[in-house]
Amino acid sequence: MTTPGTNDRWDAADRDVEVSRDLLTETPSILAALASLIASACVLTAVHPVLLPLLLLAALPKGVASMRAARVSYIASLATSKNGRLLGMLRWYMVDKQTADQVCSGTMALFLLGKYRMAGARIDKATWRAARISLIGGAAGGLAHAVVWVALALLVSAGRISVAALGAAFLALG
Repeated sequence: MTTPGTNDRWDAADRDVEVSRDLLTETPSILAALASLIASACVLTAVHPVLLPLLLLAALPKGVASMRAARVSYIASLATSKNGRLLGMLRWYMVDKQTADQVCSGTMALFLLGKYRMAGARIDKATWRAARISLIGGAAGGLAHAVVWVALALLVSAGRISVAALGAAFLALG
């Protein structure tokens, strides 16, 4: 017999191992993105100093939103682990050969289906919050990138930078 909370601790340990593995596999990508950001900052500062704060303005919203969404997603997965386990058990009861016939022929089918939908809705609600934060961050990042492109267009049209410098900025922002 297990003590109360054993499955929760088991799931948390499982999830933490998975998150640690993801962190290790994503570290090179994070370092590469940081190196690209630093290189872009150097190129854009060389093109025109006003572009550096604009680059940071363009990168900041998406970075903050990504970190916040990851945090919310992790917290949501902790909060919904019981619901995920419940969904697995309910699926098993509704499709297993030995219990499915009894569930379908009796009055339990609608009850179990209702429980399944409620647990799924709780998981969806928690997941949607992280998705919404990512969406807002992506939109803010896109808007900030548009500001950078408008600034570049204004600098070229005002003769502050050359077309060649615009090409360098274009490559740096790519």
